[in-house]
Amino acid sequence: MKENIIIIGGGSGGLALALFLEKAGIKSEIYEQASAFSEAGASYAVHPNGFHVINELDLGEQLRQQLNENSHPLENYKFKDKQGELLFDIRSLVPDSSFFSEGLIYVARHHLIDVLYQAALRKGIPIHFSKRLKNLEQDDKSVTAYFEDGTAAIGSLLIGADGTHSRTRAITFPYEFLRYSGKWAVFGMAEVGTLGEAEVFMDQDYLASYFEEDFNITISKHHPTAKKRFSWVFIQSQERKVPKKHFDEKPVEVFKQQLADKFSDFKEPIDTLILNSSTFLPQQVFNVGTLPKFSFGRVALIGDALQTTDPYSGMGATLSLEDGLYLAKMLRDHTDYEDAFYYYEFDRKDNVRRIHQETKEMEQEIEAGSVEKMKDYFLNSFFLNIPKVYWDEAK
Repeated sequence: MKENIIIIGGGSGGLALALFLEKAGIKSEIYEQASAFSEAGASYAVHPNGFHVINELDLGEQLRQQLNENSHPLENYKFKDKQGELLFDIRSLVPDSSFFSEGLIYVARHHLIDVLYQAALRKGIPIHFSKRLKNLEQDDKSVTAYFEDGTAAIGSLLIGADGTHSRTRAITFPYEFLRYSGKWAVFGMAEVGTLGEAEVFMDQDYLASYFEEDFNITISKHHPTAKKRFSWVFIQSQERKVPKKHFDEKPVEVFKQQLADKFSDFKEPIDTLILNSSTFLPQQVFNVGTLPKFSFGRVALIGDALQTTDPYSGMGATLSLEDGLYLAKMLRDHTDYEDAFYYYEFDRKDNVRRIHQETKEMEQEIEAGSVEKMKDYFLNSFFLNIPKVYWDEAK
């Protein structure tokens, strides 16, 4: 029995999973803790593999056009020094790679969610809001999810797609816990016409990263025409976690100024960009390590609920989309859910764990500060050649 699957979390992974299950003729319902989808959150890269998953959904021309109109295609990835001089760029380094031509995009989280949400509504997939998971119980026939509002839902299976701070994972694997990863990040978004000299960044059609000894920033457009169309991600290496009173509770304007001061001697106006950003989201980075299993009984995990993704990789959205596709495919192809969960884990674990391992190696090369080693890393990088996941057999 694989009907009435409960999906905890309505992010990109949960929505993609529900859409692929519908495509397979399997019913599911999404339970999302937020009261509604909103413009909360920042933006992220969707790698060619993730863009491929979206194409596999066959969303129809209208929604495909909506995604194209609300994202920014990236033509290159450039690494610069504090003088704004080019150190190297990926397109020149690997000119024969299809990495950029196959759909590397930057998109605001809410724009991608909205495209998938509209597709789910068209398919009649039930989505319940204000449903924060409290507990779950399972037996040999079903899973029951209990929510903090006192309601409950019963399904044949339950899939946790509830992100880094997954309640599903905490209940299912109680001895696996989040660990501070030795870094913190700030995710920012800026509006055109408000940036002064930093408006110059609006002209670039590539992803750009600037590296110092213990911090870096990556900047890019995420939308071609919206007023709020520019994004940046700052990452600071720091061995000890910052106390909440000096991080979560720090006044935004104070935090902005302290961050901008790190770029006061940079030739390009990154400090001005930071000070004038309308979205400023600090986040201490945690990870759960490598879980021993992808599932337990009738419960499975996908995306960041399964294996938290480091911001260095930029692969969080892409892996969530791929997980959603592949788990739905296994549930389609195997009448026994235990087989489906087994092959989902067996077929996905090596690639996923290799991505996490390569992220650690990339971080080490970045922190070492050797341009030649960084170039060598990207020349041989698995990131540029990750096998795609297909709904049907690979063409």
